[in-house]
Order: sequence, then C-alpha cells, then structure tokens
Amino acid sequence: MLSGQTPPLPATLPEDFFPGLRDILHSALQQSPQMISRNLDLAMQEANRYMAASAQWPGISAGTSFGGGQQAVGINAIQRTPAYEAYSYNFTINQALYHWGALQAGTDIAHLQIKISEHQYADAYGQLATTLRAQYLSLVAQKVQLRNAHLSLDQTKASVAVVEERSQNGAVTSDELTSAHLGLDDANLSIDRATDDFAHAKRMFLLTSGLSELNDEAIPDEIPKPIYSADTVEALLKNFESTGLHDTFQAQIYDDQIKESELGYKIAKHRLYPHLDLQMGFGQRSEERRVGK
Repeated sequence: MLSGQTPPLPATLPEDFFPGLRDILHSALQQSPQMISRNLDLAMQEANRYMAASAQWPGISAGTSFGGGQQAVGINAIQRTPAYEAYSYNFTINQALYHWGALQAGTDIAHLQIKISEHQYADAYGQLATTLRAQYLSLVAQKVQLRNAHLSLDQTKASVAVVEERSQNGAVTSDELTSAHLGLDDANLSIDRATDDFAHAKRMFLLTSGLSELNDEAIPDEIPKPIYSADTVEALLKNFESTGLHDTFQAQIYDDQIKESELGYKIAKHRLYPHLDLQMGFGQRSEERRVGK
C-alpha cells in the first residue's frame, strides 16, 4: 500500500452489492486509459532516475580512427601511390568528485518524482473507482428506466385497444381516440430515448473502464437498499478531522513538489561554481610512411 493510501472503508460500497463491479474495478486498474497513462508515467520517471544517478557513476569512453594519404607520381601527376597510413585509439575514464551536492540533488529529485508519480497513480485510481461506481449505478438506474418504459408501453397499448373498441361502439369521441394514439406515440418515443440514453451510458462506461464489451445481462435489474450507519459516518469524519489534509495524496504531492523545487534551486545555485572531476586516459597513434620509387 502506498504511503497515504486510506484503508478499506468500514462502510458499504457499491461493489459490496454488485460483485461484477468489483471485477470491473480490478480490471480497470490494468486496462483503463487513465491507468495505462499513469503506468507509462511511472516507467518514465524510473528511467529518469537511472539517468540522474548515472551522473555520479564512472564514465568510460573509447575511440579509434584510421586514415591515410597518397602522393603523385609522374610528370603530369596522373598516377598516385600510397604515401602513409595511420591509425589511433584512445581510452578514457571520467569520475565526478565534487559538484557541491548538485549531482546528488539531481538524484534526489528523480526519487521525489517517482514518489509524486506513485501518489498521482493512487489518486488517479481512487478517482477512477469513484467515477466507475457512479457510472455503474447510473447504468443500473437507466436499465430500470428502460424496463419501466416498456411496461408503460404495454399498458398504453392496452388502454388504446380499449379506446379503439369503445370508439367502434360510438362510446368515445374522435378527440379522445386521437389523444390515445398520441399517448401511444409518446410511449414509443420514451422507449427510444431510454434506449439511446442506456446505450450512451454503456459506451461511456466501456471507454472509462477500458472494457471491450459488457453484456446487458451482466447489469443488475435493480439497486438494493444501501446499509447506512450514522456511527460509521461520524467515525470517518472524526478520523479525517484528526489526521487533517496532510495525509491526502494531493497534500503529499505538494510537499514533494516543494522539496523538488528546493533541490532544483540548489542545482541552479551551484551551476557556475567550479567542479572537481577525475579523468584518466590512454591513447596511442601509429603512422607508417611509404616512399614512392
């Protein structure tokens, strides 16, 4: 568990009623676009840590070269023959000795950036879970509305059939018959709206969670009555008041960003100071000359 991450709440959450939602939350941790982006950010910060630390490690470089020249032979300098051949190689080791703590500050900044990314990752997942819970409950509610719209349509059809039968017997006026047909049209439109709303909500839920599909049968047909405990809410509120905002992810991110800025100032302050490095090298050059006949 990351530092600052709150333990499971002693209260009822939507996934306690809907086991399918719990599985979706676990899979969204790996495949939702938001968490994939945070994973990439974590990997990038880890690579930056290696790059920052490498400035304190010994550096080794080596090189080699080969060349030659030609000389002209004859009155008109048409023919050319090799005049010399040369090659060289070198080997160098560099080690930073004293940079006023700037190199260590760079490494510390890299570690802070990893911590910030970890807190942002945990905070992003918390926000994602909250969004998915709300969207899932909305899906259930809209599925219920769609079911109720179909029931209402069936009732409206039955009422229109009664009105039409009475119209044949002359028991209702033409206005009453027209009003019944308009009510039937409105019921059909309500189903179309409910169907489109349900499809849109489902599409947004899939995009947020990273799922490729979600069968309508997997969405519950009703929302159970939640279990509410006033003592639990009061205990959570007291715990929040005692710990304050410092234990939240965002507060820890701000603290780390302040430390990062202070270390960045230290690096900038000593940028123009003299630095002490150790360098050792070895090289050799060999040249062979040829005299034309």
